[in-house]
Amino acid sequence: MDWLKNKVVVFHVHTRHSFDSLIDPGGMVDACIRNGVELLIITDHDTIDGALAAREYVHDRGFRNFEVIIGEEVSTDIGDIIGFPLNVAVPPGDFFTVCGNIKQQGGLVCLPHPYRSHDLFRIHERDVQDSIDFIETFNSRLNPKFNAYAEQLRLKFGKFALAGTDAHIKSDLCRVPFKLDDQMKMQMVRKGLTPKRNLRMSQGIGSWRKRAYLDIPKYIFLAAFNK
Repeated sequence: MDWLKNKVVVFHVHTRHSFDSLIDPGGMVDACIRNGVELLIITDHDTIDGALAAREYVHDRGFRNFEVIIGEEVSTDIGDIIGFPLNVAVPPGDFFTVCGNIKQQGGLVCLPHPYRSHDLFRIHERDVQDSIDFIETFNSRLNPKFNAYAEQLRLKFGKFALAGTDAHIKSDLCRVPFKLDDQMKMQMVRKGLTPKRNLRMSQGIGSWRKRAYLDIPKYIFLAAFNK
């Protein structure tokens, strides 16, 4: 894991290849470079197409001192799991099958936002935790209480910590960059929560992409209310 150390990292971001984001992969790269990011880990939902497009963009423009890591937020029976770095996409499925597929590629497994949209009994099981390398202990889209629970879970099972931007809106991309030191201890460069307005915007995008048109006015109203 030396390739992760001592670099400014942005982890857990979504491009327009996710159903709930419209961020262009090339625009994502440009924004990160402007903000001093050195390593970008893209984790679209059940696809690596956005990460591949971003990596090609970096290659075509000859950017130096910047790297895109291919990741994926994979749907499983206990909730989403992030795998990185990957060579090929991992299909959704059983948790242990998904983790096995990630490990076969030499990838690492992260449990993102454990106290949101996960089976709370399963994530505390020893055999599940044995398959996990990292726990996302800070997610910029969650309240401090849920992030504190995630840190307690990490300490209980002795895992490494990562901070996830979980960006679906371009302005959220660089809210929580971090560095990992030689002992893999995370040091935050910045630590900001996503505004409620941006949360509503991404929910509106998700409804539009899913053609749940009746939900869109609700999220537009909430985004304006929380401006």
